[in-house]
Amino acid sequence: MLALGPDGYEGPDGFLRDNDADRAERAGFEPDSHFSLPLRRHPGFDEKFFGPRNTNIRHIAVKTNTHLSMPVELDDPNIQIWGSEDNVILAKRDLMALMDHIHTDIQENTVRYGGTWAKVNAVPSARKLAHLEILAQQSAIRKKFRKPPAEGEKFEAVGVFLWPAQEINPQFCLGMNLEALDNIRFHCEVYIIFSRAKNMFRILGHNPGQVNEALNRVFGAFCEITSKNRRANKRFLVHPPSPQLPGTGVRIVKKHNLEGRQVTIKHAPKGVGIQVFLTGAAPTQGYLREWKLKRRRIKGANYRYLQEVVQEGLKDIYYFRGYSTMKIHFGTLLLFGYKKPKGGLFELMDFCNMMGNPQTSGEIVRYIGEEYVAKAIIEECDTRTDLFGSADNKVLNLVDIYEEGSNPNILKQPPLSVKVEPAYFATFEIKMYDDSGQTNDIRLEVKFELILGDHPSDMANEAGEVWKIGARRWLHVRKNLTGGERSRSTFSHHRGPVDVKVFDLERDISWQIELITYDYYKDTDIYPIFSEFVRKVRLEEIPDESDPIGPPLPSRPDLRKTVKRIKYVNLPGMSVETVIMKTKYRYYIKGTPYLFETTKYEHFDTQHVNQLYPDGIAISWKGVKTNHDTRWGCCLVNADVNETFSKQKGLDIGCVADWSPDVFSVFQSSGIGGFEHPAWTRDTSVQRAEKDDPWQGDGFKEMLCRIEECARLIARIRDDILAKELGVEGEYFVEDENGEFVVDENQNVSDESEKVSVDEDEMLDCLDLAY
Repeated sequence: MLALGPDGYEGPDGFLRDNDADRAERAGFEPDSHFSLPLRRHPGFDEKFFGPRNTNIRHIAVKTNTHLSMPVELDDPNIQIWGSEDNVILAKRDLMALMDHIHTDIQENTVRYGGTWAKVNAVPSARKLAHLEILAQQSAIRKKFRKPPAEGEKFEAVGVFLWPAQEINPQFCLGMNLEALDNIRFHCEVYIIFSRAKNMFRILGHNPGQVNEALNRVFGAFCEITSKNRRANKRFLVHPPSPQLPGTGVRIVKKHNLEGRQVTIKHAPKGVGIQVFLTGAAPTQGYLREWKLKRRRIKGANYRYLQEVVQEGLKDIYYFRGYSTMKIHFGTLLLFGYKKPKGGLFELMDFCNMMGNPQTSGEIVRYIGEEYVAKAIIEECDTRTDLFGSADNKVLNLVDIYEEGSNPNILKQPPLSVKVEPAYFATFEIKMYDDSGQTNDIRLEVKFELILGDHPSDMANEAGEVWKIGARRWLHVRKNLTGGERSRSTFSHHRGPVDVKVFDLERDISWQIELITYDYYKDTDIYPIFSEFVRKVRLEEIPDESDPIGPPLPSRPDLRKTVKRIKYVNLPGMSVETVIMKTKYRYYIKGTPYLFETTKYEHFDTQHVNQLYPDGIAISWKGVKTNHDTRWGCCLVNADVNETFSKQKGLDIGCVADWSPDVFSVFQSSGIGGFEHPAWTRDTSVQRAEKDDPWQGDGFKEMLCRIEECARLIARIRDDILAKELGVEGEYFVEDENGEFVVDENQNVSDESEKVSVDEDEMLDCLDLAY
C-alpha cells in the first residue's frame, strides 16, 4: 500500500484528484503508449489482473503517476497509457510484472490430469460473458462523460447551479476538471461543466429526471465542502454552582497530579496547564439572592447555546460521508490559555466571563480519579440494579451447584459468584510510508472478541484464551494543507463540528460534548497489508512487570499479577506509533438508549519497543518494563443517536441518508425518569401515557439531564471516598499548592445567610432546564 504523492489520487480534504496524465486523457489527447494483454488468456485472468473495483490498475496508475484506461470491448486487449516517457516505462514494467505473477499463480493452482497434458479451458458461460459485457459498457460510459461534450451537440435538459462566490473555489476542492464529481456524471449520465467566470455549474443531459438528480447531488457536494470548511463550534461553558454556593471566588492551582500526563492533544512540555477550584469568601444573603437569578440566566443561556450548536452540527453531519459519532466524556479541566487573575483569585462572575472568551484554551483530560475511585463507580453501577444494567457478558462461576448425594436434577440454591468481563478496545496510531518518503497517518479503532473453546498453546495466552479483533474502523487522520502537524480546527483535519467543554465548578468535574467525524480509509478491504495487520493482532495475558513482588527466582512460580497487553506486528510500510488500550465497563441506564462507560485508558509509546523488534516479528510486551500512562475516565453515549449517524457510512458523493437533521427528531425522549425522579417513573414495566413523560417529549433536554446526573454520581462517589480518607464527611475540598486535597476553610455561609429559601426543583439540576 502506497502513501499518496503530492500530485496523487486523493487530496487533503478527501476528494479524488486528477494527476497530469488524468487531465491529458480527460482533455482528449491521444494516448502516449499502450500495453497489450494476451489475446488468448485464462478465463480467470481478467478478474485477477484488474482486481476488485479495478484496484490493481488504479494502484499502478497512482504509483507511476500515469493514467491507465480500461478496455471498452471484450476483444480489445490493449490498455491505453497516458503519462511522461519515464512514467510510461515504469507503468509498463509494473503491468508486465503483474501479468507474469498472475500467469504463474494460475499455472501453480491449475490441477492437471493425465500426466503432462495441458488442461483445456472451458468456454466462458453466458452469465460470465454478460457480466463482462456490462463492465465494458460501464467503462465506455465512464470514458464518454469524463470528456467535454461534442461540439454542437444539443441536449434536452440543462440544469444550472450557482456556486456562492464567497465560498471556497470548487476547483480547489473538486479538482480542476471536477473529477470528484465523476460518479455523478457516470450514474446520471450527464456532462458537468464549470464556468469560473460566472461561478456556475452547467449540467447537460438528455433525461430531465437524471439532470435534476445530478443538480441535487451537486448541491449535496457543496454542502459537504462547506461543512468541512466551517470551523468547529469550540467553546467553554461554566455550569453554575447551586443556589447555596460555598464560595464566591475561583482559585488557580499550577501544581497538580496531571503534570506530564498524556492529554487529548499534545502540547509543549512546559504547557502543563492549571486547574481551578471554587473557594473564596463566604457569600452573604444578598449575594445569594442575586446569584439565584444569575444562575437561572446562565443555565438558560447554556441550554439554548448547546441546542443551537448541536443543531448546526447535525446539519453538517447530514452531508458528511464517513464515520460520525457523538460522545460525552467526563474528566478534569486543564487550562492552557487564560486571563491571569489578580492575587491568583477570580471573582465568580469574572471567571465565567473569562471562560466565554474565544482566547481561552484548554483540554478536558479523561481523568476522574485514581483506580479506587473508578472501581467504586463500577461497584455502584453493579449494585444499583434499579438504575443500571450491564451491557457486557457475565461470566458465572458455578461452584457446587448440585447437592452432594442428591438427585442431580435438583439444583442447590445459589449463591453464584457473578463476574462481569469488561470489553476491550484499542486505538492504533499508524504511519504508512513508501520508498520515496511519502507518509500517511491512519487511525485503527478495534474491539476485541473472545473466541470460546479449547485452543492450542501456541495460539492461546497464558490464561488459555484467544482474543481476536472483531469490529474495526480504519480512519484517515489528515495533515493540514501546509503539511504541518495534526490539528482539530483546520479544514484538512476535521475532527468534528461540535466540541463544547462544560466545567462544573462546585463539583470539580467537567464534561465534553463532541460530534466527531473521520473519513474512512479507502480500499482497506482489498489491500492485503490491512488484513494481514489485523490478523496478527492479539490480546495476550502476561505478568505485570511493575508488580512489586518482582520476577520469580529460578524454578519458582511467577506470583506476579497478570495484565492484558496488545500484541501486534509492524509490517514493511506500516509502523505503529502509539497504542491506546481501553478496558471498558459498560452499563445501560435502564429503559434508555444511554450507555454509561467507565474506562481504563493505557497509553503506550511504541518508540522503544519498535526498536527491539524488526518488521514482521510479533511485538510482545512480555519482559518489557513500560513507563506507560494509565488513567480512568467516564463516558456517556446515546446508542440510538450513533446508530442514526452510522447511516453516513458508504454514501456516494452528494447523497444523503434517510434521517432528519433536527435536534428534536434525532434525540428522542425515552420516557424514563432520571436518577432523582420518583421511582415509578423509572419502572419499565409500567405503561404510561405521554403526559406522564418526565421530559415532556424533549429528548435533548433528557440528554443534558443525563449528563448532569452522571457528573453528580461521579463527583459524589469520589468525594465520599476522599472524605473517608481524611476522616471528615459533608465537607468541601480544594487542592493546595502541593497538589494535596484539604478541607476548604471558606466553605461556610456567613451568619446572616445561613438559611435561604430555594424551590425544591432548583435543587435538582435535572429538573431545572424548562425555561
